[in-house]
Amino acid sequence: PEIRLRVYEAAKKLNYVPKSLKNRNSKEEPKTLAVLLDQIVNPFYSRMLEEATKQFAHTGYRLMVFFNDENAAAEKINFDLALSHKCDGIIFVPTPDGDDDMVQTLAEKTFVFRWKEGIYALVAGVVNEEYGAVHLYKTEDFRKWTYVREFFRNTCRKEVMECPNLVVFGDKVLFVHSIWDVRILRWFVGTLDEDMGFHVLNGGSVDYGDFFASQIYFDENGRVLMWGWLREDPRRGLLTDGEWAGVQAIPRVVSVNEKNELVLSRLPEFEKLRTDQETVSVNDLSGEKYFDTKSYTAELTGTVISDDVFSIKLLMDETGREYTEIVFNPREGTYYAPMESSSLLKEVDKRPLFGAFEKNEEHKVEFDILIDCSVVEIFVNKTSCMSLRVYPVLEGNRISVETKGKIQKGEISVYSIAL
Repeated sequence: PEIRLRVYEAAKKLNYVPKSLKNRNSKEEPKTLAVLLDQIVNPFYSRMLEEATKQFAHTGYRLMVFFNDENAAAEKINFDLALSHKCDGIIFVPTPDGDDDMVQTLAEKTFVFRWKEGIYALVAGVVNEEYGAVHLYKTEDFRKWTYVREFFRNTCRKEVMECPNLVVFGDKVLFVHSIWDVRILRWFVGTLDEDMGFHVLNGGSVDYGDFFASQIYFDENGRVLMWGWLREDPRRGLLTDGEWAGVQAIPRVVSVNEKNELVLSRLPEFEKLRTDQETVSVNDLSGEKYFDTKSYTAELTGTVISDDVFSIKLLMDETGREYTEIVFNPREGTYYAPMESSSLLKEVDKRPLFGAFEKNEEHKVEFDILIDCSVVEIFVNKTSCMSLRVYPVLEGNRISVETKGKIQKGEISVYSIAL
């Protein structure tokens, strides 16, 4: 009895979970994915399960589905059951009142990737108890992991690193991570040496706005897609379900160009949502020009050549008191969102957001702007993005382009978007 008690105490301390009898007696290890959902009535989850079953069937995986019924206790029980079956992976939709530490363990700290013949994992953590760092581990069976080395370290103290992602592009790799304290995403393009040391060639910001906690996905066409949260915390004192009660951005196609720069573009399939189109020439434009199209959900694509600053105004009400503005400086290669007129609500965070893009001798700016009521996603010259959360209270649906100087040449198309 004393030995048994000591074994139980040791198992509890080490968080040991016994392997299920079903797997223990099987000669072959099944390839199983556990799916933990917070409710069964949500039609989105039904569709997700249907698609997941189809996709994973081609790769020999089966799904083990648990419904938590929005109950934190049931969630913990189901999570432990999934671990006891030694599932090869877990797809997890947390309950509103669930264990935050469990969510972070699954979603925010680890990323698995293949490099040459090896399987590796990036794990966000610390070094010297003061610097945020990402550590590298290696495995052969996804069960036993061996520490390899420190992969990346922050230069600033106390910054908490999250959501490490790594993508292989030939002999180069793209490394992305989030910084919790300042809520930014950083990207680095570099090479890996024989000892898995990471040598940075270039780096920058993934998004200059409210895009955060990105994750990488590889689709059946071989594309690299990036997902990310559009955070809710700019609401500040407004009534809300929390800063993570926001929405997800439109998936972005990820690549690396010959200059070792991150290239991002919105998912091409988004064009299927386009309905009406209005195309306007802005050649020799001075002053402000309004589009006939009025919409809370729209897409603007355009190319503008200008030596002078120009701006795009969105979600503008009839009186012009409330609107979201994006100001471009082609000569300097910068753009910003002033935000002071984006909402009449005093509680909203109206600090301006600033971004930069690759400038050129023509002073040409190519942009793709997505508008969805309280979300604006901006893509500029293929290498820069800025996502905005806005909270207008008036029914503003007007769109305009304005310059206090002169636009030499340009054309802008506006598409209404409908689901």
